[in-house]
Amino acid sequence: MKRLLLINISILFIIIFTLPYLIVAQTPQLRSLHIGELWQTDEDIPSGGWQIGFNWPGNHWAVQENMGQVREIILSYGSARMGGLSCGLRDWKDESGTFFPYVVYTVSGSVICHTDNKSAGKNLVMKTVLRRRPPKVYVNNKLNPPRHEYDEIDPTLISDAKMTIRWVTPIGITFQQDYYAYAEKSVDSYLFIDFNAVNDGNTDTDEDDTPELNNQHLHKVYFNYGIQPVMAYEGANQIESVTENSTDDWVDYYGETYKKYIGSGSPLEPAGDPSADSLRVFIVWDGDNPKIPYDDTGDPNNNANWTGNRPALGKFLSPQYFGMGIIHADKSVTDKTNDLSQPITATWHAATIPQHFWTTQLGYKYFFEGDGSVIGEDWLHYRPSPQELGYTDPTDPNTVARPNPYISIGPYEMPFNSKIHWTVLTAVNGISQQACAYFGKKWWQGQKGDPDGITDEQKNIILASGRDSLLKVFS
Repeated sequence: MKRLLLINISILFIIIFTLPYLIVAQTPQLRSLHIGELWQTDEDIPSGGWQIGFNWPGNHWAVQENMGQVREIILSYGSARMGGLSCGLRDWKDESGTFFPYVVYTVSGSVICHTDNKSAGKNLVMKTVLRRRPPKVYVNNKLNPPRHEYDEIDPTLISDAKMTIRWVTPIGITFQQDYYAYAEKSVDSYLFIDFNAVNDGNTDTDEDDTPELNNQHLHKVYFNYGIQPVMAYEGANQIESVTENSTDDWVDYYGETYKKYIGSGSPLEPAGDPSADSLRVFIVWDGDNPKIPYDDTGDPNNNANWTGNRPALGKFLSPQYFGMGIIHADKSVTDKTNDLSQPITATWHAATIPQHFWTTQLGYKYFFEGDGSVIGEDWLHYRPSPQELGYTDPTDPNTVARPNPYISIGPYEMPFNSKIHWTVLTAVNGISQQACAYFGKKWWQGQKGDPDGITDEQKNIILASGRDSLLKVFS
């Protein structure tokens, strides 16, 4: 009896003292880039920092209380709940030889509406690199922590900061994702996200052993990048419009006629139709939630749900225009020139409508091949925006709510040990914080009947100028 009691006590001791370490081991690593105006946080299998992806402007925190206790302190000008890379391929065999006619891999199942039959992976490298060592700051003779955490200093770095994430996947492709960030004012509102995909057959973290999927040729491979938008967390939260079935954002792809614009020329010297789309960029911005008794485009501050030093009533909390687009994509594994016909697909999908759980085949056809017929719509490669499809309520969970945008490149044939390289530009811009405060106050005055105030229409025209600011950043 005593022996049994001692055994039970020993087991309990082990559980109590090892559980925290087990929890820590399962928690994803995080790294951040807090350089310039656009801040980004990501995980070791890169699916973004939860609700704080692509913060613009960075360094703005909001405090939320419940019953007098701080419930949350969060970077509140984020543009995405999460986001990341997905991949589709055909005619694949796993380690046991089981054949899959369609495979969809993603860093996280919810990134691509749970189409995946392979997800996550194992991290190999995660680090933040700075070009210059941060200055040492002493307060009362005590050294403060560096203003920006880092793992390495590299004086030859081509940007001011870089975040590198490399990981292996269950499909035998090793990915490396590098963020490049800049501090100088004219270039600090965008991030280059550089991708390299190598068909090396590895599925575990031992890169020196025989590959688990040795000598496999990968067929009709597509890669895409997408986000789960929330413009922006503080503004959306105050009207309880953060969850998948309640967000009020719009999306639109500007670039369907880009090939006509380029013609036989290049991006710097186009030779086609000057009236066609001159860039390739998916745009996301805040819309009007019809459940709110006023036009809440831009989320004017109403002092709800948050505490602390609140901004003035009416200040626009969600002026952001988020954009992502292809800057470079290899033509093939042997031709590394820029394929100006990419992206092959630019589509979006609401988070919670009935196709939320797809078959892998339908997901491959929709998200990668861009076949609109799988949801009963007549389009190929580029899905029209929600407004072009006639939708008027961005919060409708059956049509639009949280319209995840995706840009896909491919298809590629990838022999064993071949590589594909591509680069995505992400940017956020809009009217300034000073303009948000000034015109927000004027709009609030207008709501109260002040003749010196502005109308909903005037407010929305001012906010919409942020689209021009975003396109300027891209161009």
